[in-house]
Parts: sequence; structure tokens; C-alpha cells
Amino acid sequence: MFEIKSLTRERASDLVEVKSDISDDRWTESHFTADLPGKWQLSLLASSGDGALAGYVVASIADPRRAHLHRIVVASEHRGKGLGKQLLDRLKEEARKHGLRQLSLKVAADNNSAIKFYEREGMALDGGSSSENGSRYEWMTAGLGSGRVVACHQPNFLPWAG
Repeated sequence: MFEIKSLTRERASDLVEVKSDISDDRWTESHFTADLPGKWQLSLLASSGDGALAGYVVASIADPRRAHLHRIVVASEHRGKGLGKQLLDRLKEEARKHGLRQLSLKVAADNNSAIKFYEREGMALDGGSSSENGSRYEWMTAGLGSGRVVACHQPNFLPWAG
């Protein structure tokens, strides 16, 4: 089983040791330690039973209603065990706790396995795309909902109106 907890600034530089599958990965230690709005409240670190780093999520608050997933990585030896889903579910939970109602991310357009994973987890391609450093990316979003009824409107229920 995995232990998932908030990522702290002190542990951020440790994330460099978990390798991603991105062939032209440009993330350096400075990317992991950079301050972004809400980063230290939303980003997560997963450890395996022996305490080894198993995966992580780096996310931030993009605007008052939206969290943005910058990066999710699961160490190769822990793939296929549900950790990616656990990390994404926990990120959604943390985002809702901060009053955020949407999650966004960008994914390499040719990374079909990642796109399928995100779609299984409720994300949808939103029609947006961008190009950076010769690679094309697709934007995906998901509504987070509040998990509770905020208001109920019953237009035909006015007993005092006669």
C-alpha cells in the first residue's frame, strides 16, 4: 500500500529521482521547488511501504475556481498498482477542500495511454491545444463538483402566496 501526503518544499528536490517517461523532459530541480499559488497545499508525495518515493503530483491553483495539474509521475516499479488513480483522486479531494471546482491539465497529444487514463478518471479533452518546443499538447478538464447540495429551487412551492 502507499502513503500519500502533502508535498513540502523540503522534499520537492527529491522528486527529481522519480523518472518520467517524457523523452524530452525539461523539468529540473528548480521546477519542483518553484513557488506557485497553492502549490504546497495541492501537491502530493506517495511513498511505498518501505518508505521509498513511489510517485507524486505537482499542482497549483490556476485561478479562484481551477486547479491545474502540472505533473503526475509514478515510479516504473509501482505502475499498474492503482497509484496514479489514488494520486489523482486525492488531488481532486484537496482541490475541493480549497473551494476549487475544476481541474485542468495539458498532455502530449501523442501520449494515448495518458489520455485514456485521464478520460477514465473523468477528464475530457476540451478542444484546446498548444505547441511548445516542437511538441503538441491537448488540454483536458474535469468538473470537481462540491459533493453537496448548495441550494434547491422549487418554483411551484409558494404556500404563502395563496
